Amino acid sequence: MNIKQLLYILTITLCTHMANAKAWQVDYEKSHINFSGDHAGVSFKGSFPKFNASIQFDPEKLESTKVTADIDISKTSVSDTLYTETLKTSDWFNSYVYPTAKYVSKSIEQIAAGEY
Repeated sequence: MNIKQLLYILTITLCTHMANAKAWQVDYEKSHINFSGDHAGVSFKGSFPKFNASIQFDPEKLESTKVTADIDISKTSVSDTLYTETLKTSDWFNSYVYPTAKYVSKSIEQIAAGEY
């Protein structure tokens, strides 16, 4: 899974909780950005515990809906500590060079009733 796919999942996860909101405040205590990966046939899971997000959402005006997120990818929590340093390398997130990732949605689409 690459960072673009991860951020797409973030967008869907965050947007499913805001069906009636126009301005949405992220509850950082209850919000999570999780990821999973495979390396040499071994699956692992992780999360980015530190991020900031801004969400403008109106289900009647999806064309003006926007999600942005700044994610501290230099700090990860990983199920297998073997990957803690490996994920920082250029083969993965390259967080030694790019410690943060910025995500800006291009569009939001409804996929089911109340799910975006």
